[in-house]
Formats: sequence, structure tokens, C-alpha cells
Amino acid sequence: MFDYRENLLKALKANTPHIEAIKILYELLIDGAKKNCLSSVWSPFGFSIIYLNPPTSTDIVRLHIWLSNMRPKQVPDWPIHFHSWTLYSRILCGSVTNNIYEVQQNRNGDRELYQAKYINNNSSTLESTGVRVSCKLLKSKTYHAGQSYFVKPGEYHSVDAGENMLCATLVLMTDQNSDIPCIVGDVNHSNDYTYEREILDGERSLKIINELSATLSNIYF
Repeated sequence: MFDYRENLLKALKANTPHIEAIKILYELLIDGAKKNCLSSVWSPFGFSIIYLNPPTSTDIVRLHIWLSNMRPKQVPDWPIHFHSWTLYSRILCGSVTNNIYEVQQNRNGDRELYQAKYINNNSSTLESTGVRVSCKLLKSKTYHAGQSYFVKPGEYHSVDAGENMLCATLVLMTDQNSDIPCIVGDVNHSNDYTYEREILDGERSLKIINELSATLSNIYF
């Protein structure tokens, strides 16, 4: 299992052609399903996360999977955020729209910045900074299977997955800096929130993995 993870990380960092990365991922998923050693959690943004990076790696490799009929989001639903990582995302199936925003400090702004702090892989908090901002959509672009995009550290973005279809991305997060990630929230809300990422049991994780594996097989092999 760890050999597959190491090979996948190397392939992603070397910007290996899409189909070669897919082959490694597919073998990893099949092996993980047989050994029942892959687990997933729900993101507050409505998708399942499966962690695939080697345990000693400082880089992060994840699968983001949006199911066609179930995308629960936590409340409040504030999707605009930035990462302290460089994020590379390969679209495996379905479609994903990446939205880029300009966020500027504005004491009369109708939005407010919250800092995101991670307790562990399954829990995080949002804490109000008291900083008012204005938020403007700069551009949106939709990507399909076989395409990829990247998001720079500190760049505010949100993601929309195609409706009524299984959508999945393979994500590499690397070169982390010391910035605390921020989320654009609404004004006049609570000063802090806690987001708990639901850990999916083995049966539900396996069902998601098998559905994705079958979809990848139909598309690429």
C-alpha cells in the first residue's frame, strides 16, 4: 500500500501524464479496497476526502469525491477560502468549476474574514478576525476529466462540482507556508464555529471507492 502511495506522490510531483497517474491511483484503490485500509471523511464543503499521501510525507495527496446524489454541507456554508499550500488538482471524472476572487479589506464591506485552524484531520475551527472585507468574483473556469488546474497560496477560491454526476479530483498540496488559512464569512455571525468532519465507516468508504474505481475503469481503460 505504501509503495503505491509513494509512487503516486512521485508521479504527481513529476507532473506525470494524466493516464500514468490514473493507473497508479487505480491500482492503489483496488489494493486498498481488498485490504480495507482506505478511509474517508466528509469535508464541510460537501465532498468525501480520502487521504493517500505516504505517512511520513510533508506533502498531502487527497482524493476529493462529490457523489451524484449526496453532498451534505455544514452550516454556515461559506465556500470562499484560501490555502497555505500550492494546490494542484487533476480532474478524474465529472466536471469542476474553480472560482477565483479578489478579497480586499474594507471597513464598510459586507463580508468578514474568519481564520481556519485545524485541530486534527477530522476537526477544525473558524474564528472571526473582525476584519471587514469586500469580495469580487474575478474569473471562473470549468474543467473536465483529463484536465487540471492549480491554486496559488493565498489565492481566494471556491469550487463547484458538476450536478447530478460523480465528480472526483486528485489533489496534491505542497510547499506549505506559515499563513493561517482564511474563509470569507458573513457579518454579524458568531465569533467562532467548530466543523466536525464525519468519519465514514468501512462499508460507506468501500462503496465510494468501488464506485470511483468502476468509473475510472470505464473512462480510461
